[in-house]
Amino acid sequence: MTRRSLARLSDAKLLSELRSLVNKEKQTTLAVLLHLAEVDRRELYLEYGFSSLYDYCVGALGYSRSAAGRRIASARCIRRWPEVYRLLESREVGLSTIGLVAPILTDANKDALLDAIRNKPAVRSRQLWPGTPPRSPSETGSNRSAWQSPIWGKMPKIDVTR
Repeated sequence: MTRRSLARLSDAKLLSELRSLVNKEKQTTLAVLLHLAEVDRRELYLEYGFSSLYDYCVGALGYSRSAAGRRIASARCIRRWPEVYRLLESREVGLSTIGLVAPILTDANKDALLDAIRNKPAVRSRQLWPGTPPRSPSETGSNRSAWQSPIWGKMPKIDVTR
């Protein structure tokens, strides 16, 4: 499909095709997450000279660093907690939101945390935990993730049951 052929579509047809493509994209993303979870479980990236799934996603699959991080975090959550898949599938949560809460999601807080983020955009979900560190280098002022920061390890635990 070219821009020229899109320009010839009626408004209704263009919007209908767009909705269809978005639905396919969502299904494809879910399939990618399931595949990443299995590649991670088998550690297949090691056979191809990558030391981590992250390096494989960036180096072999061509994802940006942030896209790789969100997908890996989500894939690992799906593998550990199948209800995360159902929330993504039903679109009650998005990939960014799961990527945001993945580092603080535990067996003990998963029910409360997943309930708290349901139907909220990532920005609103982030506001639920004021102790959550910034994620991007621009937010941290450094080249490393805030999750690697020694400060984050010393932060108090957040009670998500309140």
